[in-house]
Amino acid sequence: MPPGYGFRRLGVEALKDIEGVEGLREAGVLLIYEYPRRLGVRSYVMPVDVGDGVGLDFSVIDIFRMPTVEEPTEQVAQFVSNVHRPVEIARICDAIGRYYLDTDGIEALAAVEANLGPGLVVQHELQLHLGYSNFYVWEVLDAGDPSGRFTKRIGWATTKQTRPIILARLYEALTTQDPFSHVLDLRLHSPISRSELRHLIIPKVPGARLGDAEAAPGHHDDCVMSAAIGHFVCYMQMGGEIEPISERRHRREATRALEASRGSGLRRDWRNSATSAEGAKQGIDDDADDDWGPDALYFDPRSHE
Repeated sequence: MPPGYGFRRLGVEALKDIEGVEGLREAGVLLIYEYPRRLGVRSYVMPVDVGDGVGLDFSVIDIFRMPTVEEPTEQVAQFVSNVHRPVEIARICDAIGRYYLDTDGIEALAAVEANLGPGLVVQHELQLHLGYSNFYVWEVLDAGDPSGRFTKRIGWATTKQTRPIILARLYEALTTQDPFSHVLDLRLHSPISRSELRHLIIPKVPGARLGDAEAAPGHHDDCVMSAAIGHFVCYMQMGGEIEPISERRHRREATRALEASRGSGLRRDWRNSATSAEGAKQGIDDDADDDWGPDALYFDPRSHE
């Protein structure tokens, strides 16, 4: 982590003291599944679900790498704690968000659940005292006029209207697998997030739906809500109002599979491809993300199996 923030790498002996999912939840450590990329196109979203820090609800800071045509949305880091107060969480957000910089050197896009008191404290501290600059701008999801969709407010608001939307999108992403590449639209690595998903239930009451899902008695759903916010923000940032990038990825894989089945003699129909005349001459499709040349691709053997 950047110097001066108080983070330190845990040694083997310290890690041995952390047992199971509950041990991870109580440890208050930053779990990194992929280090910040230094090459290639990348953007990051930092959803933040904030608790009071008095040993009850947990505060969750996630980092999601935004999807591309090459890769799906992926959870690359997570911090969970129920003992850090909102002002302390803001400082941790600042450190993590500045660690995961995008291609242009800009901090991760912070989407703080700010419709409740603790979240407003975190967002206020980040903006006014820590100089954080990259915040999610609240969109009116049911605006009739698209020109008035974006507001002047920052942060995320989980309400009776938005909760069903983000949970539906989360369920879709976690259960949709590309039929050709066999890649899910969302990769969740954290065992804490996975554990909470296993204990997320829909109440057995008349009229209950997916949007009413909540943690079973004795369990938590803070990581699930952070994941739902993070995935939805990624979805909207990467073309929610046009063809979703996950569909572009599926379409490209289907096209590749079709070309492979027909052999190299298949001629591409450039009239129905997203490319320019010059690109057609060179055999380049805009969906191919040609900025990702062999020399620009990033691979870290610590990141994947």
